[in-house]
Amino acid sequence: RSPDSQVADWVGAHPGDPRADAIEDGIARRPAAVWFADHSPGTITARVAAVTSAAARADAVPVLVAYDVPDRDCGGASRGGAPDLAAYDDWITRFARGLGDGKNIVILEPDAIAQSDCLSAADRAARFASLERAARVLKAAGPRTRVYFDAGHSGWLEPARAAALLRQAGAARAGDGVFTNVSNFHRTADETAYARAVLDALGGPPGLGAVVDTSRNGNG
Repeated sequence: RSPDSQVADWVGAHPGDPRADAIEDGIARRPAAVWFADHSPGTITARVAAVTSAAARADAVPVLVAYDVPDRDCGGASRGGAPDLAAYDDWITRFARGLGDGKNIVILEPDAIAQSDCLSAADRAARFASLERAARVLKAAGPRTRVYFDAGHSGWLEPARAAALLRQAGAARAGDGVFTNVSNFHRTADETAYARAVLDALGGPPGLGAVVDTSRNGNG
């Protein structure tokens, strides 16, 4: 489990609560991604390394979410991120130094592709170029790291539109596939079908895959 699991901490602090067993089995013991969502270049390497080294000792594969791109979420509920793309490139380079040589999965910037329509054409192109650089940096630093790009979810973009954006961002060139449904609620079967349709439209080398976030959907 995540070393920062608030659910597991709650279970440990409430051993006599009649709900504790169900919460532990249904939530706390489930695998969860570890998010890195604040622009903290001075500490990011050590924080990533703490997760990846703990996972290696446990013979587990950590899922890490890099979430620091400038203008993330188009100024919505999760607004924030690095002050500019140069700072973001530096942050990702420092993030990558913490990966080590174990197996890792990196979810690269939720919303950064599917919700890029708030940007001008020039700013979108610059963001996509930065995401492609980020994937290459991550995979160079972590030889067994797999990097997945943002495809939104089944209730958002048409597969062809998602694939067109992913192609512009270099997902097939630099990544290992796509992710869907991050922080969202769509059914797993719908997301699996959507991910397959996006990958079919994307083309690219054989072996591209998908990560589906089921942590909030209650359906699988």
